[in-house]
Amino acid sequence: MVDDRIQISVIMCVRCRETVDNLIFAMDSILYQTYTDFEFIICDDDSDASAKELLSAYCRQDSRIRLLHNDQNRGVAYSLNRCIEVSCGKYIARMDADDISMSNRLQEEYEFLENHPEYSFVGCNAELIALSTAWGIRIMPEHPEHKDFLPYSPYIHPSVMGRRELFIHDGGYKVSGITWRCEDYEFFMRQHSQGYQGYNMQKPLYYYREDQNAYRRRRFRYSLAEMLIRIQGYMRLGLMLKGGIIYCFKPLVIGILPKRFYAAWKRRSQSQAQVSSYMQSMSEKISA
Repeated sequence: MVDDRIQISVIMCVRCRETVDNLIFAMDSILYQTYTDFEFIICDDDSDASAKELLSAYCRQDSRIRLLHNDQNRGVAYSLNRCIEVSCGKYIARMDADDISMSNRLQEEYEFLENHPEYSFVGCNAELIALSTAWGIRIMPEHPEHKDFLPYSPYIHPSVMGRRELFIHDGGYKVSGITWRCEDYEFFMRQHSQGYQGYNMQKPLYYYREDQNAYRRRRFRYSLAEMLIRIQGYMRLGLMLKGGIIYCFKPLVIGILPKRFYAAWKRRSQSQAQVSSYMQSMSEKISA
């Protein structure tokens, strides 16, 4: 049910184990935003005892927090749908439990959507962090088109804020074994195929936590699931004969690629191409 007093519902899934340090940073980055007219809905997806205690303590201290609990580990898609179900905001903003939103993120995205009714959702660029160190910049296409879904999702999922109807009109996130860890890719391709348009603000408003060695933890079954998601999404977007057939196999190729080659390629693409693009873009804006 929409509440006119609440403009933004921030939704976050938490499955925290061993340490709560990143979770604290994530929650504080939302609670100390320059824009304050929001509710913060957190779904605890079977975290450990220390995280549950922390979440409950935060909930008692700040009335904007609404805390949900899953009876067992249900996954991100299921948890986010629960948050959406009870949300009241005109807009819904994503947040991840180990990332950091810059203090003006909600304000800037809210103002953008208020002033640009032609867009259903907005995301942004992000600085990449590991531990407490920034190591790169992720630059997203400003006006994503269908073809931009070929290499990867052209949106940083937890940086996105969207109009309420975007998240509720077609059942929200798809809960399936195939979409596990690919729920955002499937979601955005489905929205684009139905005519919803997004935009990426060309400034970093988000710190996205990505370990440079994250590739080591990727399992082959997730690569197979991503391949199936790509096939379904590319067919919806009419991309199969426009390079989609080749890109469908990208997750499997990466899955069997020797780790050292993939790591070197990933570091090179992040630190050189993206940083170069970012510096060029900033230079053009300053000159203008």
